[in-house]
Amino acid sequence: MSVQTSFLPSPHALLWALIQRDFRERYIGTASGLLWAFLGPALTLLIYAFVFQTLMKVRVPSIGAAGFVPFLALGLWPWYAFSDAVARGTTAIVSNAPLLGKIAMPRYVLVLVPVLSSFAIHMLGLIAVIVALAATGTALHWAALPLVLACLLGMLVLSIGIAFWLATLNVFLRDVSAMLPQLLTFWMLITPIFFHGASLSPAMLGLLSHNPMLGFIDALRAGLLQLPGPTPGVMLEACLWSLLALFSGGFVFARSAPHFEDYL
Repeated sequence: MSVQTSFLPSPHALLWALIQRDFRERYIGTASGLLWAFLGPALTLLIYAFVFQTLMKVRVPSIGAAGFVPFLALGLWPWYAFSDAVARGTTAIVSNAPLLGKIAMPRYVLVLVPVLSSFAIHMLGLIAVIVALAATGTALHWAALPLVLACLLGMLVLSIGIAFWLATLNVFLRDVSAMLPQLLTFWMLITPIFFHGASLSPAMLGLLSHNPMLGFIDALRAGLLQLPGPTPGVMLEACLWSLLALFSGGFVFARSAPHFEDYL
């Protein structure tokens, strides 16, 4: 028997309570606790920096005095937030299938919880990275912080929209979650994390500029490190992609949600 909706908290209160529960279950109950949420990405950053800077001697001419490690860190952490949010949002409905028939709750909350929780923890990591870079002598342009926040908001909106799409598809076609790691890896490689958009040929830049993450990450990093940034047209397209993903994903999810239990 389903719980009556009148006995449930408001969607906002329910969302906040579930985010807190997700946070506790994911980090507080582990042996290393919250520490691993920072150590994991930090170790990955060190590995990438060693491989690309020391072994492969990668040089990005457009970064100038900024240095490769700050350049890489400020691209990698926003990507962690985005990819982790999308990956966990994709499996949200399937992994919470037992709740669907027992509790009368908005289904979209189940997708928003892992997306917002993932973004929150990686944003704490990004703040720690920025503080560490400043403490070690990296010259950061603090006036660009509003631009940084706007780019992070755009990435959050994009991740929510994509999570709605993929969570819906994953209910009807479980191969979606199996294929997602490869798709996210490919997306990461065509996003300016290990390279700068200004270093691409005009033809290649024109092609990859349709990737919304290129605009957001290039603009975020360009603002903090005072590097060449994407054009206003690229940023406008990135914002439009985010809004399109959010509204279309929300529409598809809402239309499909009443049929989820038939396929779980």
